[in-house]
Parts: sequence; C-alpha cells; structure tokens
Amino acid sequence: MNAENKMTMHMLRVLHPAVESHTPVKNPHDLIPEGGKAQGLRHLAPRLASLKGKRLALLDNNKVNARELLTAFGKQLQLQHGVAEIKMWRKPTSAAPAPFISEITAWKPDLMLTASGD
Repeated sequence: MNAENKMTMHMLRVLHPAVESHTPVKNPHDLIPEGGKAQGLRHLAPRLASLKGKRLALLDNNKVNARELLTAFGKQLQLQHGVAEIKMWRKPTSAAPAPFISEITAWKPDLMLTASGD
C-alpha cells in the first residue's frame, strides 16, 4: 500500500451502523467528495472507538438546509460524545467537486461528515 492510499484510508471514517470497517469499496468516487481519482479495491478506515476529544470536519454540499443540518448534528456530537473541535467547509455548488479537500486533510480531522440538504 502506498502513502497516498494510507492517507486516504486514515482520513476516512464512517459513522454508520450498516457499514463496517472491513467493507470493501470498489469505487472510491462514492466516498471521496473531490471525485476520487484512485482506482482499485479499498477498505474503509476502522471505526473510531470514541468521539471524545476528536476533530470533526463538516462538508456542506451547498444545498438548502445542509449547513443547518450539519451544524445541529455537530453540536449534538459535541454535547453527547465530547467532540472537541468542529470546522465546516462549503462546496461552491452542490454539483461541483469540493476544491478544498487538501485543506481539510491539512487540518487533520479525525472524521468528516457530509450531508445533503433539501
């Protein structure tokens, strides 16, 4: 596994009870908001044991109510699970890829959530 693959796997955390860390991913484009350029079979990063003290990146897709939904969800994660820091990014339009993925990864979040408004 090369360094690029390790970084992508490290940065991707899935918080969904139906998706476990051993789930193979055949199309990285489905998981990477910038429109994944990597090819091949990937595995999701292991689930975090706790959210206490973690950094949470939020990606707003620029649809109606997406920001409000993510903001409310982030506050609940802080209150109920001890998330330490939250930072939000907003795509220029819902149809465009996120141009700032490198900025998000440079911030070094422990997990990232995105939501679709409407």
